[in-house]
Amino acid sequence: MRRLPRWLAALTLATTLSGCLVEVPPPEETAAPSPTYEVRPAVRLVGRARFALNVDPADARETDIRVTDDSSGEELGAFTVPDVHVPHYHPVELHNGNLYVIQRLGDTTSPNASWSDELWRYRPDGTAERLYTAQGIDFRPSPGEERIAVRYGEQALVVIDGQGRTEATLDTAVLGQGILPAAEEGWMANPVGWSADGRTLWLTATWGPRLEGVLCMAAEDWAVTGYDLSDLPAHFEHDLNPATGRLAYSDAPALFDADAAEAFQRSGQTVTLTVRDLATGQSEVVATAAGQGFRPRWVDDVTLEYDDPAANPDLGQRITSIVPLGAGSSD
Repeated sequence: MRRLPRWLAALTLATTLSGCLVEVPPPEETAAPSPTYEVRPAVRLVGRARFALNVDPADARETDIRVTDDSSGEELGAFTVPDVHVPHYHPVELHNGNLYVIQRLGDTTSPNASWSDELWRYRPDGTAERLYTAQGIDFRPSPGEERIAVRYGEQALVVIDGQGRTEATLDTAVLGQGILPAAEEGWMANPVGWSADGRTLWLTATWGPRLEGVLCMAAEDWAVTGYDLSDLPAHFEHDLNPATGRLAYSDAPALFDADAAEAFQRSGQTVTLTVRDLATGQSEVVATAAGQGFRPRWVDDVTLEYDDPAANPDLGQRITSIVPLGAGSSD
Protein backbone atom coordinates (compact mmCIF):
# COMPACT_ATOMS: atom_id res chain seq x y z
CA MET A 1 0.00 0.00 0.00
CA ARG A 2 1.37 3.36 -0.94
CA ARG A 3 1.84 5.66 2.00
CA LEU A 4 0.88 9.30 1.90
CA PRO A 5 3.46 11.96 2.62
CA ARG A 6 3.34 13.04 6.23
CA TRP A 7 2.06 16.51 5.46
CA LEU A 8 -0.74 15.14 3.24
CA ALA A 9 -1.74 12.49 5.82
CA ALA A 10 -2.09 15.20 8.49
CA LEU A 11 -4.23 17.31 6.19
CA THR A 12 -6.47 14.30 5.37
CA LEU A 13 -6.91 13.57 9.07
CA ALA A 14 -7.89 17.19 9.80
CA THR A 15 -10.44 17.07 7.00
CA THR A 16 -11.90 13.78 8.26
CA LEU A 17 -12.29 15.06 11.80
CA SER A 18 -13.97 18.35 10.94
CA GLY A 19 -15.81 17.40 7.83
CA CYS A 20 -14.28 20.30 6.08
CA LEU A 21 -10.92 21.37 4.90
CA VAL A 22 -8.88 23.07 7.59
CA GLU A 23 -6.95 26.06 6.38
CA VAL A 24 -3.48 25.86 7.78
CA PRO A 25 -1.85 29.29 8.09
CA PRO A 26 1.48 29.64 6.31
CA PRO A 27 4.54 29.69 8.53
CA GLU A 28 5.66 33.11 9.62
CA GLU A 29 8.46 34.49 7.50
CA THR A 30 11.63 35.34 9.35
CA ALA A 31 13.47 38.30 7.96
CA ALA A 32 17.01 37.56 6.85
CA PRO A 33 19.56 39.05 9.21
CA SER A 34 21.34 42.16 8.05
CA PRO A 35 24.68 41.23 6.51
CA THR A 36 27.71 41.94 8.59
CA TYR A 37 31.06 42.81 7.13
CA GLU A 38 34.44 42.22 8.68
CA VAL A 39 36.86 44.78 7.37
CA ARG A 40 40.28 43.19 7.22
CA PRO A 41 43.37 45.15 6.35
CA ALA A 42 45.44 44.31 3.31
CA VAL A 43 48.83 43.09 4.55
CA ARG A 44 52.15 43.56 2.77
CA LEU A 45 55.46 42.26 4.10
CA VAL A 46 58.76 43.94 3.21
CA GLY A 47 61.71 42.39 5.02
CA ARG A 48 60.82 42.48 8.71
CA ALA A 49 58.26 45.25 8.28
CA ARG A 50 54.57 44.36 8.27
CA PHE A 51 52.22 46.89 6.66
CA ALA A 52 48.51 46.75 7.48
CA LEU A 53 46.51 48.90 5.04
CA ASN A 54 42.97 49.70 6.23
CA VAL A 55 40.70 51.59 3.85
CA ASP A 56 38.44 53.95 5.79
CA PRO A 57 34.84 52.61 5.38
CA ALA A 58 33.50 56.16 5.67
CA ASP A 59 35.89 57.59 3.07
CA ALA A 60 37.28 55.14 0.51
CA ARG A 61 39.98 57.62 -0.49
CA GLU A 62 41.66 57.48 2.91
CA THR A 63 43.84 54.55 4.01
CA ASP A 64 45.28 54.04 7.48
CA ILE A 65 48.70 52.40 7.32
CA ARG A 66 50.13 50.78 10.43
CA VAL A 67 53.70 49.47 10.32
CA THR A 68 55.01 46.93 12.82
CA ASP A 69 57.97 44.59 13.15
CA ASP A 70 56.63 41.26 11.91
CA SER A 71 58.63 39.30 14.48
CA SER A 72 58.32 41.37 17.65
CA GLY A 73 55.14 43.34 16.95
CA GLU A 74 56.98 46.59 17.75
CA GLU A 75 55.28 49.68 16.35
CA LEU A 76 57.33 51.28 13.58
CA GLY A 77 54.96 53.96 12.35
CA ALA A 78 51.38 54.98 11.57
CA PHE A 79 50.14 57.11 8.69
CA THR A 80 46.88 58.15 7.04
CA VAL A 81 47.34 58.55 3.29
CA PRO A 82 44.88 59.36 0.46
CA ASP A 83 44.45 57.39 -2.77
CA VAL A 84 46.74 54.50 -1.85
CA HIS A 85 46.96 51.89 -4.61
CA VAL A 86 46.14 49.10 -2.15
CA PRO A 87 45.86 46.24 -4.72
CA HIS A 88 49.49 46.75 -5.80
CA TYR A 89 51.71 43.88 -4.70
CA HIS A 90 54.31 46.34 -3.34
CA PRO A 91 52.64 49.72 -2.67
CA VAL A 92 54.65 50.76 0.41
CA GLU A 93 58.11 50.78 2.00
CA LEU A 94 59.45 52.31 5.21
CA HIS A 95 62.97 53.73 5.50
CA ASN A 96 64.31 55.63 8.48
CA GLY A 97 60.77 56.43 9.60
CA ASN A 98 59.73 57.73 6.16
CA LEU A 99 56.87 56.03 4.34
CA TYR A 100 57.08 55.61 0.55
CA VAL A 101 53.72 54.88 -1.05
CA ILE A 102 52.13 54.57 -4.50
CA GLN A 103 48.98 56.62 -4.96
CA ARG A 104 46.72 55.99 -7.95
CA LEU A 105 44.72 58.93 -9.29
CA GLY A 106 42.07 59.15 -11.99
CA ASP A 107 39.64 56.72 -13.58
CA THR A 108 40.96 53.30 -14.61
CA THR A 109 37.62 51.71 -15.49
CA SER A 110 37.53 52.56 -19.21
CA PRO A 111 40.10 51.96 -21.98
CA ASN A 112 40.57 55.66 -22.70
CA ALA A 113 40.60 56.76 -19.07
CA SER A 114 43.12 59.27 -17.83
CA TRP A 115 45.00 58.06 -14.76
CA SER A 116 48.42 58.13 -13.17
CA ASP A 117 50.47 56.65 -10.37
CA GLU A 118 52.36 58.95 -8.04
CA LEU A 119 55.19 58.02 -5.70
CA TRP A 120 55.03 60.00 -2.46
CA ARG A 121 57.19 60.15 0.65
CA TYR A 122 55.47 60.85 3.99
CA ARG A 123 57.57 61.88 6.97
CA PRO A 124 56.71 61.22 10.62
CA ASP A 125 56.05 64.95 11.16
CA GLY A 126 53.20 64.82 8.63
CA THR A 127 54.96 66.56 5.75
CA ALA A 128 54.98 64.88 2.35
CA GLU A 129 56.42 65.31 -1.13
CA ARG A 130 55.64 63.83 -4.51
CA LEU A 131 58.70 62.22 -6.05
CA TYR A 132 57.60 60.77 -9.39
CA THR A 133 54.55 60.39 -11.64
CA ALA A 134 53.90 57.83 -14.40
CA GLN A 135 51.46 55.08 -15.27
CA GLY A 136 51.97 51.64 -13.76
CA ILE A 137 54.97 52.25 -11.53
CA ASP A 138 56.98 50.01 -9.23
CA PHE A 139 59.72 51.36 -6.96
CA ARG A 140 62.59 50.53 -4.59
CA PRO A 141 64.41 53.11 -2.43
CA SER A 142 67.99 52.44 -1.35
CA PRO A 143 68.44 51.79 2.40
CA GLY A 144 69.90 55.27 2.97
CA GLU A 145 67.32 56.90 0.64
CA GLU A 146 70.03 58.40 -1.57
CA ARG A 147 68.43 56.86 -4.67
CA ILE A 148 65.08 55.42 -5.71
CA ALA A 149 64.60 53.07 -8.65
CA VAL A 150 61.26 53.53 -10.41
CA ARG A 151 60.07 51.24 -13.18
CA TYR A 152 57.08 52.12 -15.33
CA GLY A 153 55.61 50.09 -18.13
CA GLU A 154 57.54 46.85 -18.51
CA GLN A 155 61.12 47.88 -19.21
CA ALA A 156 61.56 51.63 -18.65
CA LEU A 157 63.62 52.32 -15.54
CA VAL A 158 64.37 55.69 -13.95
CA VAL A 159 66.69 56.30 -11.01
CA ILE A 160 65.95 59.45 -9.02
CA ASP A 161 67.70 60.99 -6.04
CA GLY A 162 66.11 61.68 -2.67
CA GLN A 163 64.64 64.95 -3.97
CA GLY A 164 63.03 63.38 -7.02
CA ARG A 165 65.64 64.58 -9.51
CA THR A 166 66.48 62.14 -12.31
CA GLU A 167 69.94 60.58 -12.13
CA ALA A 168 69.59 58.01 -14.89
CA THR A 169 67.07 56.78 -17.44
CA LEU A 170 67.74 53.18 -18.42
CA ASP A 171 66.22 50.87 -21.02
CA THR A 172 66.45 47.44 -19.45
CA ALA A 173 65.70 45.79 -22.79
CA VAL A 174 68.99 47.19 -24.07
CA LEU A 175 70.82 46.36 -20.85
CA GLY A 176 69.73 42.74 -21.08
CA GLN A 177 70.85 42.15 -24.64
CA GLY A 178 73.64 39.61 -24.87
CA ILE A 179 72.87 38.47 -21.31
CA LEU A 180 69.32 37.17 -21.32
CA PRO A 181 67.99 34.80 -24.01
CA ALA A 182 64.56 36.44 -23.81
CA ALA A 183 65.91 39.98 -24.30
CA GLU A 184 64.03 40.39 -27.58
CA GLU A 185 60.84 38.63 -26.50
CA GLY A 186 59.24 41.29 -24.33
CA TRP A 187 60.48 40.24 -20.91
CA MET A 188 59.66 42.36 -17.87
CA ALA A 189 62.24 43.98 -15.59
CA ASN A 190 61.28 43.86 -11.93
CA PRO A 191 63.18 46.03 -9.42
CA VAL A 192 64.04 43.97 -6.34
CA GLY A 193 66.16 46.29 -4.23
CA TRP A 194 69.55 47.77 -3.46
CA SER A 195 72.63 46.46 -1.73
CA ALA A 196 73.10 47.57 1.87
CA ASP A 197 75.48 50.36 0.82
CA GLY A 198 73.12 51.63 -1.90
CA ARG A 199 75.71 51.17 -4.64
CA THR A 200 74.13 48.24 -6.48
CA LEU A 201 70.63 47.83 -7.87
CA TRP A 202 69.21 44.36 -8.48
CA LEU A 203 66.42 43.43 -10.91
CA THR A 204 64.89 40.16 -11.97
CA ALA A 205 63.88 39.50 -15.56
CA THR A 206 60.72 37.47 -16.14
CA TRP A 207 58.99 36.30 -19.28
CA GLY A 208 55.45 35.23 -18.51
CA PRO A 209 55.65 33.03 -15.40
CA ARG A 210 59.30 32.10 -15.90
CA LEU A 211 62.34 33.63 -14.25
CA GLU A 212 64.80 34.28 -17.07
CA GLY A 213 67.65 35.99 -15.27
CA VAL A 214 68.95 38.68 -12.95
CA LEU A 215 70.55 42.05 -13.70
CA CYS A 216 72.90 43.72 -11.24
CA MET A 217 73.74 47.39 -11.94
CA ALA A 218 76.46 49.53 -10.37
CA ALA A 219 75.18 53.00 -9.47
CA GLU A 220 78.49 54.71 -10.36
CA ASP A 221 78.26 54.07 -14.11
CA TRP A 222 75.25 51.69 -14.43
CA ALA A 223 77.47 48.93 -15.74
CA VAL A 224 75.52 45.67 -15.81
CA THR A 225 76.41 42.24 -14.54
CA GLY A 226 73.93 39.68 -15.79
CA TYR A 227 73.01 36.16 -14.77
CA ASP A 228 71.28 33.93 -17.30
CA LEU A 229 68.96 31.70 -15.24
CA SER A 230 66.82 30.37 -18.06
CA ASP A 231 68.00 26.85 -17.22
CA LEU A 232 66.48 26.99 -13.73
CA PRO A 233 63.01 25.45 -13.26
CA ALA A 234 61.87 28.65 -11.50
CA HIS A 235 58.45 30.13 -12.14
CA PHE A 236 56.42 32.26 -9.75
CA GLU A 237 58.21 30.98 -6.65
CA HIS A 238 61.42 32.95 -6.25
CA ASP A 239 62.82 35.74 -4.11
CA LEU A 240 66.14 37.51 -4.60
CA ASN A 241 68.04 38.96 -1.64
CA PRO A 242 69.62 42.23 -2.86
CA ALA A 243 71.90 42.47 0.17
CA THR A 244 73.63 39.15 -0.55
CA GLY A 245 72.87 38.32 -4.19
CA ARG A 246 71.29 35.00 -3.22
CA LEU A 247 68.24 33.63 -4.97
CA ALA A 248 65.68 31.40 -3.25
CA TYR A 249 63.50 29.47 -5.68
CA SER A 250 61.44 26.32 -6.00
CA ASP A 251 60.66 24.12 -8.99
CA ALA A 252 56.90 24.20 -8.34
CA PRO A 253 55.04 24.40 -11.68
CA ALA A 254 53.16 27.49 -12.77
CA LEU A 255 49.47 26.98 -11.94
CA PHE A 256 46.79 29.21 -13.40
CA ASP A 257 43.50 27.86 -12.08
CA ALA A 258 41.99 26.00 -9.12
CA ASP A 259 41.61 22.70 -11.00
CA ALA A 260 45.31 22.63 -11.88
CA ALA A 261 46.24 23.48 -8.29
CA GLU A 262 44.09 20.66 -6.91
CA ALA A 263 45.53 18.17 -9.41
CA PHE A 264 49.05 19.24 -8.47
CA GLN A 265 48.32 18.79 -4.77
CA ARG A 266 46.86 15.31 -5.35
CA SER A 267 49.85 14.30 -7.49
CA GLY A 268 52.30 14.40 -4.60
CA GLN A 269 54.94 15.71 -7.03
CA THR A 270 58.23 16.45 -5.25
CA VAL A 271 59.03 20.16 -5.05
CA THR A 272 62.48 21.36 -4.01
CA LEU A 273 63.32 24.71 -2.40
CA THR A 274 66.85 25.83 -3.26
CA VAL A 275 69.10 28.81 -2.53
CA ARG A 276 71.69 29.80 -5.14
CA ASP A 277 74.52 32.26 -4.62
CA LEU A 278 74.66 34.08 -7.95
CA ALA A 279 78.27 35.24 -7.58
CA THR A 280 79.72 31.80 -6.82
CA GLY A 281 77.17 29.54 -8.50
CA GLN A 282 76.83 27.50 -5.31
CA SER A 283 73.43 26.04 -4.46
CA GLU A 284 71.94 24.54 -1.32
CA VAL A 285 68.72 22.56 -0.97
CA VAL A 286 66.70 23.98 1.92
CA ALA A 287 63.59 21.74 1.94
CA THR A 288 61.39 19.43 -0.13
CA ALA A 289 57.62 19.01 -0.18
CA ALA A 290 55.04 16.77 -1.83
CA GLY A 291 52.43 18.44 -4.03
CA GLN A 292 52.82 21.94 -2.65
CA GLY A 293 54.94 25.04 -3.11
CA PHE A 294 56.86 27.16 -0.62
CA ARG A 295 56.30 30.88 -1.38
CA PRO A 296 59.84 31.75 -0.20
CA ARG A 297 60.60 35.20 1.22
CA TRP A 298 63.86 36.58 2.57
CA VAL A 299 63.39 38.18 5.98
CA ASP A 300 67.01 39.33 6.31
CA ASP A 301 70.45 38.39 4.96
CA VAL A 302 70.36 34.80 6.22
CA THR A 303 66.75 34.11 7.26
CA LEU A 304 64.44 32.55 4.69
CA GLU A 305 60.72 32.19 5.44
CA TYR A 306 58.56 29.65 3.57
CA ASP A 307 55.47 27.45 3.84
CA ASP A 308 55.92 24.51 6.20
CA PRO A 309 56.17 21.37 4.00
CA ALA A 310 54.93 19.23 6.91
CA ALA A 311 51.71 21.19 7.39
CA ASN A 312 48.41 21.18 5.55
CA PRO A 313 48.98 23.63 2.66
CA ASP A 314 45.50 25.07 3.19
CA LEU A 315 46.53 26.28 6.66
CA GLY A 316 49.31 28.50 5.32
CA GLN A 317 51.67 27.77 8.20
CA ARG A 318 55.08 29.38 7.77
CA ILE A 319 58.50 28.48 9.13
CA THR A 320 61.97 30.01 8.82
CA SER A 321 65.38 28.59 8.06
CA ILE A 322 68.83 30.10 8.54
CA VAL A 323 70.89 29.75 5.36
CA PRO A 324 74.46 30.75 6.31
CA LEU A 325 76.41 32.84 3.85
CA GLY A 326 78.83 30.73 1.84
CA ALA A 327 76.94 27.50 2.47
CA GLY A 328 76.18 25.12 -0.35
CA SER A 329 77.89 23.12 -3.07
CA SER A 330 78.75 24.02 -6.63
CA ASP A 331 76.33 22.95 -9.35
